[in-house]
Amino acid sequence: MNNMKRHAIIISFLLSLLISVAEGADWKLYAKNAPLERGIIGNAYYDRDSIAYPFETKGFFSMKKDKSIISIWTKYTFPQQDRELNVLCYLYCQKRQISLKSIIRNGHYIYPPSLGHTFGIEPNTTDEQLYKSVCR
Repeated sequence: MNNMKRHAIIISFLLSLLISVAEGADWKLYAKNAPLERGIIGNAYYDRDSIAYPFETKGFFSMKKDKSIISIWTKYTFPQQDRELNVLCYLYCQKRQISLKSIIRNGHYIYPPSLGHTFGIEPNTTDEQLYKSVCR
């Protein structure tokens, strides 16, 4: 089997695993009928079970989780367009910032120019509603 086929099989397996995990998620609504992507109205959810702390800091005796940075999966649904986005975000709670790490639209990865960049969380936005829901 050549490398291209091997990579395609691995990517297909990982994508199907990711989708199956997302379907079993504990989605909590945090913004209903809100302007989301390009002002299109939709609903925003976060997966409570996906909340993780991806970084550690040095404690007195050992490493400890840095709870000021949260990794979380979000989902945006657009009922009128029959589509959804799944987005892996990092929330920097102390700095009031957000970074998009991975975006999946209807089962396909997309790579917008903003991917990986960190942005300030603006007031009265769905990002602020997410921030208020999970950064405590």
